[in-house]
Amino acid sequence: MPSPRARTPQPVKGRRSQGTSAAGGASQRMARLASAARDSVRGAVAGAGTGGVSVSPLPPDGRNAGDVLHPDSGHSDLPADLSKPARRSLDDAGYTTLQQVSQVSESDLARLHGVGPKAIGQLRTALAAAGLPFAAKR
Repeated sequence: MPSPRARTPQPVKGRRSQGTSAAGGASQRMARLASAARDSVRGAVAGAGTGGVSVSPLPPDGRNAGDVLHPDSGHSDLPADLSKPARRSLDDAGYTTLQQVSQVSESDLARLHGVGPKAIGQLRTALAAAGLPFAAKR
């Protein structure tokens, strides 16, 4: 009986070799994609002075970067450190100013998804600083 010999893989006809394995070919493709993405970003940043992408560390109106508002919300005097989920929930419910928040009770605000005890405390502090109370419970 003949001894079993180790078989070496033969290339498939009609296909280009992409390395030693399918995984090797995939990682080579990923490396090319990553390199192209880096080159694209570098080109955009390098062209910033000539019509490329411009990145400003602060908003043009002088507010702090953390005070950037939701584009549709207009001006807001809600606490700057209010969490994004709480801010989104308030904005979606139509509460974009402390004056509007003062027309609602704490328990009604707490029913909004994303508005928890921490957000209620932050709003309570901001309302007190503005001389506004929460609305009475109904």
